[in-house]
Amino acid sequence: MNSKSCSDLTSKSQDIDDFTQNLPESLRNALHQCITCGKCVGSCTAARVSDFNPRLIVAKVIDKDETVLTDEMLWKCFLCHQCAMLCPKKDMDLPDLIYRLRQIAIQKGIAPTPLKKLDNWLYRFFDSGKIAGPNHVNEERTERLKKVAETSGVNVYKKCIEELEEMED
Repeated sequence: MNSKSCSDLTSKSQDIDDFTQNLPESLRNALHQCITCGKCVGSCTAARVSDFNPRLIVAKVIDKDETVLTDEMLWKCFLCHQCAMLCPKKDMDLPDLIYRLRQIAIQKGIAPTPLKKLDNWLYRFFDSGKIAGPNHVNEERTERLKKVAETSGVNVYKKCIEELEEMED
């Protein structure tokens, strides 16, 4: 286990082209105010059931240690915000840090493979409003979904889910 505290890890050179430059300046500044009180770990739901430790993530980011992006610990956070609610440094938003580090890992192509696919789906959804294009959904399914949408009115999503579940059985 790393014995350095978050505040001890501020000496690395600022001229390195590093991943932390993708974080908002206010978040980078807040990380340097960590007083290593441990409330984030003590209140952490994920830490209770895994080896997740938000203090280690903070220490790696302060040290500009890019291995934080490949560490599976990054994906164990539930984003429950317990740490943010109990942190005495109110500018410290650990869930936002975790979320942004995950985004950087996905953008760099170093996230776990299933998450890369999810990112592609989300990009497609926000770009076109669709998760699957015409080559991803067979015609029979598309026609059945159209029928469900036409007949269900307000409950389109509920009916679509029921139809999809029937198709899978």
